[in-house]
Amino acid sequence: MAPPSLTGGGSFKATPQRIGKAGNEGNMKRSQSIFWGAALGLALLSGLPAAAGAADLPVVTVLGSVSAGLRAPGQMALDSGRVLYVADTQKRGIVKFDTSGSAIGLIPVSGVVRSLACTAADLLLVSHDASVDFFTTSGTRLSPLSGYGFVSPNGIAVDPDGNIFVADSKRNQVAIFNSAGAFVSAFGTKGSGAGEFNFPTDLAWEKASGQLAVADTLNNRVQFFDAAGAFKRVIGAPSNLSGPLKFTYPQGVSFDYVSGVRMYVADAFQSSVQVIELGALPRFLGYIGSYGAGSGELQRPSDVIFDAAVNELLVADSGGRINIYGISAPAAGADTGTGSTGSTGSTGSTGSTGSTGSTGSTGSAAEPGTAGSSSGSWQYPSGVDCRHARAGSIVCK
Repeated sequence: MAPPSLTGGGSFKATPQRIGKAGNEGNMKRSQSIFWGAALGLALLSGLPAAAGAADLPVVTVLGSVSAGLRAPGQMALDSGRVLYVADTQKRGIVKFDTSGSAIGLIPVSGVVRSLACTAADLLLVSHDASVDFFTTSGTRLSPLSGYGFVSPNGIAVDPDGNIFVADSKRNQVAIFNSAGAFVSAFGTKGSGAGEFNFPTDLAWEKASGQLAVADTLNNRVQFFDAAGAFKRVIGAPSNLSGPLKFTYPQGVSFDYVSGVRMYVADAFQSSVQVIELGALPRFLGYIGSYGAGSGELQRPSDVIFDAAVNELLVADSGGRINIYGISAPAAGADTGTGSTGSTGSTGSTGSTGSTGSTGSTGSAAEPGTAGSSSGSWQYPSGVDCRHARAGSIVCK
């Protein structure tokens, strides 16, 4: 039997409702299955032939949102039983959700929780203040990672061998620990060159290549390294630009392996998730979300995680909710990579695609980003000094 969806398998209310408002906490909303570039007007680079084994343009279904028990959701983690753990900066702890989307507990953590991860043994690793600690999933604090002087520990990733990687945003390094929590080595320094960092935040392990992805946030890019910290490649550049394969404020990274290897990058400033095929050369596939509080829309997303058991993408929204999207291959007869290739054979069709690209530029949410800034809970990063805001995002000034 297929595992239950976090959304509760059809428990959504038929009438869409705004989430996280008075009287509506804990409600969820549902919309129809959509294909990118259609119902939500999301931008795609279509007309690109798909190589053998390449990632397809998936069908994305807006399944709903979970908000009960949340105030300012940040980083997330899933354990082997698919219990979801969400760091909440305002509640100063970690909110736990079962697979039906119900909040089932709060793990209090001193200070501000920046990030968390689960080990293969279902222990939590939690970064907060100047420490990274092991916790049981019931909330008992065990021991800290040792041998490295953390200043601002942030994103955490664990590789298949149990090695632990932690980004220190203010030291501009990634520290490596063994499975017991003892320090092994560190790599990185402040800068914009290959292997250098400017306020790294999230980490994610990409299992197909055996590489560590680092959201190099104020350098507007995602860098990849091997398990020893050797630089491998980069997507994006320190240019503060938006558009395909470019980022303004990347803050969350995750991967799926439904069809090839797809990378999801949550861009807090653009209020969207960019989807990229990771081949020999990265290929832009599309965006999920745009600025807003409606169904499927996002407000300064702080993290993204893919639940492979049910092919669902979870996006932590600083508006006070977790948005849930179903990810699946196109239905039989839908335009896949092969179908797109045929369409691209028409010069006129290719021209139309260029027009859609222009729409994508509008969807990059430059204006909504400004609106977010005017709310007082978000500022565009200048790279001088950064802190975690009460709304769950990071503010730099």
